[in-house]
Amino acid sequence: MSILRNDLFGIPIIVVDGEVDMEHYRELLQSLDRVVSEGHIKIALDLSGVTSLDVTGVELLNSISDYLARHGGSLRLVGTSESVRRVLGQGPLLAA
Repeated sequence: MSILRNDLFGIPIIVVDGEVDMEHYRELLQSLDRVVSEGHIKIALDLSGVTSLDVTGVELLNSISDYLARHGGSLRLVGTSESVRRVLGQGPLLAA
C-alpha cells in the first residue's frame, strides 16, 4: 500500500493505492491519526487506486467517519474504485 497526502484549500486529501486490509490497515490508520492530531475534522480520502478492501478496512473507515462526525467534521470518499464500491455497496460512506 502507498499513501500520499495533498492539501486543497486547507482540507487534507489522503490518496491510497493498493490493498486496505488486515495486513495493511495500520499504515492508513497512522496517516489518518496524524491528520486528526493536527486538528483537521474534514478529510478527503481518495480510494481510486485501492485494489481491495476487506472488513478491517471498512471498519477503519466507519470508525474514522464516526469520530469525525462526532466532532463536527466528515470523511469524504472520492474517486472510489469499482472494488471499493462493490464492498461498500450503498452504505453511508458512499453517500457522504
